[in-house]
Amino acid sequence: MISRANIRCFWLCLVLVTSPLQAERVEPNPSEREYALAIQFISQAKQRGNMDSRAGRAALTAAVDHLKTALRLDPNYVRAAILLGEIQLIRGRSDAATPTLQRLHRRFPTDQRLTYLLGVHFFRLNQYSKGAPLLAQVIANDATALDARVLLARYLYRQKKYRKSLELAESAVALDPKDADMFGLIGNIHLRTARLRNAAKAFRRVLQLRPTSIPVRVNLGTVLFRLGEYRRASELYEDVLAKSKGNPALHYNLGSCYYQLKKWSQAITQLSVYLRSYDEDSKAHYFIGRAYAGKGLVREATNHLARATVLDEKNPWAPFALAELAYGNNDLDTADTFAETALQRASNEPDILILAGMVARERGDFPRAVSRLEAAIPLAATSEIPRRELGMTFAISGRTNDAIDNLEAARTLATSDMLVSVWLSISRTHRALDHIDAGRHQAAQVDLERAIEVNPGALEAIWNLVLLHNLHEEPASALRVIQQALGHQAQNPDLHLLAAWTLARMGRMLRAQERLKFTQGAGDSGLRWMIQGAVHTYLGEFTAARIAFIEAKENGVDLGSALTVLELEQAADWLGKGKLDRALDLVVRIPQNIAPELQRVRAGLFACALLQTGKSLKRVPSLLQTMRTGPLPDGFGLARLARDTHLVTGWALYRYGRDEEAEKHLRLHLEGKPKDPVARRLMATVLSDRAERLYARRKYVRAERALDEAQGYVGENPRLTHNMAVIRHHNNMKSSSSVFQTLSRSDVVPEATLNWGLYLEDVSKRLNTAASLYRRYLKTPGIAAEIARNRLSRRQRVFGYEQ
Repeated sequence: MISRANIRCFWLCLVLVTSPLQAERVEPNPSEREYALAIQFISQAKQRGNMDSRAGRAALTAAVDHLKTALRLDPNYVRAAILLGEIQLIRGRSDAATPTLQRLHRRFPTDQRLTYLLGVHFFRLNQYSKGAPLLAQVIANDATALDARVLLARYLYRQKKYRKSLELAESAVALDPKDADMFGLIGNIHLRTARLRNAAKAFRRVLQLRPTSIPVRVNLGTVLFRLGEYRRASELYEDVLAKSKGNPALHYNLGSCYYQLKKWSQAITQLSVYLRSYDEDSKAHYFIGRAYAGKGLVREATNHLARATVLDEKNPWAPFALAELAYGNNDLDTADTFAETALQRASNEPDILILAGMVARERGDFPRAVSRLEAAIPLAATSEIPRRELGMTFAISGRTNDAIDNLEAARTLATSDMLVSVWLSISRTHRALDHIDAGRHQAAQVDLERAIEVNPGALEAIWNLVLLHNLHEEPASALRVIQQALGHQAQNPDLHLLAAWTLARMGRMLRAQERLKFTQGAGDSGLRWMIQGAVHTYLGEFTAARIAFIEAKENGVDLGSALTVLELEQAADWLGKGKLDRALDLVVRIPQNIAPELQRVRAGLFACALLQTGKSLKRVPSLLQTMRTGPLPDGFGLARLARDTHLVTGWALYRYGRDEEAEKHLRLHLEGKPKDPVARRLMATVLSDRAERLYARRKYVRAERALDEAQGYVGENPRLTHNMAVIRHHNNMKSSSSVFQTLSRSDVVPEATLNWGLYLEDVSKRLNTAASLYRRYLKTPGIAAEIARNRLSRRQRVFGYEQ
């Protein structure tokens, strides 16, 4: 049938042809009379419906006869030939019209109406190669030749010459903006050339002009589907199905939309309808199988996917889906079988290689897993997934360095892939632990910092970096790491627990206790109890501390020396509060097989307890010697004792009569503190006692030398002055007696009064004066008083009375 556009062209030609005849003023010749009669019959045919009625068809036949007669009379009568050609188009007799039109076209090749009409007749005869150049000629010479553009655009579209067809179609709609067919052609061209948004625009224009067009709605739905606008596409298909029942393809299209929208039940319903008519369609079985898998209906999914696998032995995606399904259900043998089947069908598909590698990894076949994943990398050069999975495989198989290399490469490609970040953090942390074991602490710190950088929530890395800083006695750096982590996970109880532990190590017990308030739900409850025990210890709540430490031990914490520290802290507390016996008993109960620094604390506290109770002072020197073997921990109140151990040792040795050892320790103390008045006085006492012993052995020179040194420590001292006079008395009585006389005037050195009396009695024979001195001396207790009493008694015996 002739198109509406061609009919429009015909009546336009008719008007153009008849108008000159109406204006004719001369008598027509025979050919023109025949032409005029043909016009009359054409008018009758138009009134009677042309080919739609017998009378109309008869009138057109009569018009043809008159036009043929006109052409016999005048073979070059172009208007008659054109009109004949138009009528033959209506009658569908292009074979009859073509010879005449060809003959005249050869004679009048520039007549555009003749050229156009001949081209149209060739198209009607399917002789497109002859008609297309003629229509192109018309278009080149006439910018308004609409129908020629329409016909040639359609022809070029069928020839897949889309660029030229699009140019003609767009020029046609510029001439007729309401030509829905041409907009439809434009949409089809864009659809074929994958310019989907342009296609959607054209199809929407068609629907504005022809709202009821179902095919265009279907085409627009296809375009929207390919654009990923599945919801809008599904709405179109739903509308079409509501108005056009019984088209299975529409159910397939709508089911595909639902599948993409993850509306599994609706997808299954629509695809099931389609499969009733096309059960051999492998793609439909594939999609419905994936939909069943989406609903978790494994058996139904497997059945359809297996059917798709059999129906299309070249398509790899159905066995790939079966492998995914089996992998998700941990059926690794089945997953491996289907993955390898998919791989045989498409050996260069990266997704299939990746899945095959993952399955092999889960089965423990690391060499094959590595082989598959390495093969996928060049095929998906811009994707992080193959490198991520390869890195994970290396990490699981213990090849940590290779794991880090691949995971770092994957992170470069996709910084937001959390799986990459997590595994990179894990691998960096594991390598850091190896570095720590090997003593490579700087390298370990670099790895741990990178682990936290890519995954701020990597608790294991945070813990180990904090431990590393604490190992290096860098608690401030450790606390900074924790605070940064809390910036990302402010409510994480494990991080608050780590902060509490670090603060406790720094001695900030009250702040540690504050942090413990936020540790509810922390994973290491044992550590929480241990920190609480340390806080109680700091606060002097030793019973509560002991309970907390016992709880920590029951929760698997190796307390180490914590309980010993607690007992030492309690002993120090009791010493400070004057509970000396309780402190001494507790220190005695603490075993000696403890850490060296705690052994030193125990020895120091033991010594303090003995010194303050006055018990077993002979043990003090050995205890202090133990305390001096190394540094003391803070917090036990032993700092001053540690500074004065030689002084205290010297004093204790002196108390037990070990003067030579006492003198040695006092000299060591005075080397460091030469102006210590206590040490100087004690040293003078030790030297004075040595002088007395030397005097008793009549080693006067050495005795005098010792006493002279003693005077150098304490300066002018009445006691030492008296003792020096005693030593010198044997060879210089007058000088020494003068010293005795001076000192006797006070009671500072009671023995001076006695010695002055003895001198007066024995040397000066001043018995009465001596007796008065003896009587005064009787008030002084001790051996010297007994000497004075004996002298008075002797005088009474000799003289019979006391003078």
